[in-house]
Amino acid sequence: MFTNESGVPLYLAAWLVTDDYDYINDPKYISATSLMKPLKEIILSKRVNQEEKDIRDLVDLIPSSLGNALHTAVESAWLNEKKRNNSLKLLGMEEDVIKNVVVNPTEVKEGQIPVYIEKRGFKDVLGYRIGGKFDCVIQGILHDLKTTSAFSWVYGTRDDDFMLQGSLYRWIHPEIVTEDSIRISFIFTDWMKASSLSNPAYPDSRIKHKDIPLMSIRETELWVKNKIAQIDKLKNAPEEDIPRCTEEEVWLSEPKYRYFSDPTKTSGRATRVFNNSQDAIAHQLDKQKGIILESPREAKKCSKYCPAFSVCTQKDEYNHPE
Repeated sequence: MFTNESGVPLYLAAWLVTDDYDYINDPKYISATSLMKPLKEIILSKRVNQEEKDIRDLVDLIPSSLGNALHTAVESAWLNEKKRNNSLKLLGMEEDVIKNVVVNPTEVKEGQIPVYIEKRGFKDVLGYRIGGKFDCVIQGILHDLKTTSAFSWVYGTRDDDFMLQGSLYRWIHPEIVTEDSIRISFIFTDWMKASSLSNPAYPDSRIKHKDIPLMSIRETELWVKNKIAQIDKLKNAPEEDIPRCTEEEVWLSEPKYRYFSDPTKTSGRATRVFNNSQDAIAHQLDKQKGIILESPREAKKCSKYCPAFSVCTQKDEYNHPE
C-alpha cells in the first residue's frame, strides 16, 4: 500500500511503484546486501506483518527508482550487441578488439574479453543460501554503481560497507571476480560546480570512481559463517537478547544547538545553529541575550529505511526526522 502525500502525478507514480526485481521467496535465502544489515534489523523485520512493511509514501521510492532505472539502462547498453558495438566504436575501440568482447559467457576462449553484467550467484552455508547479484565485472575487476550525495565521497562514510559488499560478491563469484579490489563508480545526484571549485575535498566531476581493497576470500567466509550463526541462534529470541544497533547503524546524528535572539520566538527558524554547546554559549554571551535550545539526536535510518521500525523498541529512544 502506498500513500501520496506530495501529490505525485499518476504517470510518475506508476513508474515509482513498478518493481521488476527478481526476488527469491525462500525462508532460508539471504541476499548479500541483507546479510550486511544489523542483526536486530534482519531478525525483527521477519516479525513484521507484510502489510505494515508495504505502507510507504511514493516520494520515499524516488532514490531506489532512480538507481534501478540507471542500472537497467547500463545493463541494456551492454546486453544489446548492436548498441554495445556501436558504443565501443564511438569510444575509439578497434573493430578487432570489439569483436572479442563477450558478455556473460559460459566459457571464455583465448583472446576474448569477458564482461559479466548483473549476474547472480549462490553459496550454501550452515543451512542457508547466500546470494548476490553484482553490477559488472570486466576482466576480473568488480564494478559497482552508486547514485548518491556528493558528501558520501567527501566523508567516505560508506567505504567499509562497499568493501564488505564487494568481498561478499567475490566470495560468491570467485571464478569471475579475480581482482583484489572493487571499483565504486559514483554518480552524484546533488553535484554543484561551485562547490567543486571552492572545496578541495569535494568531487571535481559529477562522476567519480574509487578502488577499495577487498577482504580475503577466507576472511569473508569466516565473517559470513559468524553472521549466519548469530542469526540462527537469535531468530526466535526476545528483542532484549538481540544485540542493539550501533549509533552508526541507525545513522544517529549529532545534537544541534539552536540560538534564538528572541526567547519568545522559538517556534520558527533559529537565528544561528551550532554543532556544539560551547560555541552556542559563547555566541549567547557575546550577544548578551537570547536562548539556546538543544535539538535531540536523530536516528535517520529508523523511520524511513528500517523494515523493523514498528516492532523495535530501541528506536523509541531516538528522535526521528519528519
